[in-house]
Amino acid sequence: MSESIQHIIETHRDKIFKTCLGYTGNVEQAKDLAQEVCINLWRGLEKFKGEAQIATWVYRITVNTCLMYRRKKRLPTVQIKAIQEAQMDTEMDTSNQQQDLQLLQKFIAQLPEKERIIIILYLENLSYDAIAEVTGLTNNYIGVKINRIKKLLTRKFKEHGRFKNNLE
Repeated sequence: MSESIQHIIETHRDKIFKTCLGYTGNVEQAKDLAQEVCINLWRGLEKFKGEAQIATWVYRITVNTCLMYRRKKRLPTVQIKAIQEAQMDTEMDTSNQQQDLQLLQKFIAQLPEKERIIIILYLENLSYDAIAEVTGLTNNYIGVKINRIKKLLTRKFKEHGRFKNNLE
């Protein structure tokens, strides 16, 4: 393994934190959980054989750590607050955009755990192959689920009068 654990953590720090925040809904808990992820990455580095990309391995460790944390703490489903940074490179400057983002977070938080994991990874711009590898699901299943989740989210936005057709 040519990459040091320090380099791996520095490279993926933001994505680790955003994923942890998505599971906890609390900044302080997410920081603690991200530290736990880093410890698990350090412990697992020797076992990493390079069969997957580093980013995929990091996501797998992060998701598994989050799932174990949630089971151990018996956390309820929370509002996901990390998506805004994952999807928005520029600051939100209108209240409509802010409301749409909060609504999206609410809708994603209502998804079953497996679907929430899939859409969080998708919003992090992982490929279907990478999402399949992280979750242990098939590539086809990921594609079908993402399509269904998008349709569900679109329907929910329409129900709330927030859907805008870009062609209008």
